Amino acid sequence: MKALTSKFFMALPVVAAVLSVTPASASPVTIGTVDPTVYVLADQGTFSGGYSTNNYVTPGSTFTDVYSFEVPSSSGLNSAVTNNSFVWGDFTVNLTGLSDKIMLGNTVVATSASDGTLFANLIANKIYNLVVTGTIDGNAGGTYTVGYSVSAVPVPGAFLLFGSGLIGLAGFARRGRKTAA
Repeated sequence: MKALTSKFFMALPVVAAVLSVTPASASPVTIGTVDPTVYVLADQGTFSGGYSTNNYVTPGSTFTDVYSFEVPSSSGLNSAVTNNSFVWGDFTVNLTGLSDKIMLGNTVVATSASDGTLFANLIANKIYNLVVTGTIDGNAGGTYTVGYSVSAVPVPGAFLLFGSGLIGLAGFARRGRKTAA
């Protein structure tokens, strides 16, 4: 397992000669990638993805990308998926309908809000999947970035402190009853 602070996955070419406009005869397809690495998210970073148009990937094609990760301790995860759109001469790079969700096995743990933000409480040492979906809208493809930050959720410590306080109060109450009798 690798620690992840920044990952750039399948970046689009930035040289005009490499970019190509798709022939009109090509049809939209469904594509996607599953990254086989399990990342350990400990602080903050990004997942990035993108597609350039060619004979197989055309505007209107949909994609689903999957990134696996775990957190070393029970944590809260905040993330936001953003479209990295731009225009360069006759070439446009754009995605529409971007969304992301966190899954544990086949169970959806959290889904992004309409503004693209997501929050999830995660349990340590479980393998989660970040699933990013969208539609390629630019004639040269599209790219996205999912920025995330992980923060500790000290729930077990809070329960321990609260529980020991209750035991202490119960002990004082019991001692007070013995003294009064």
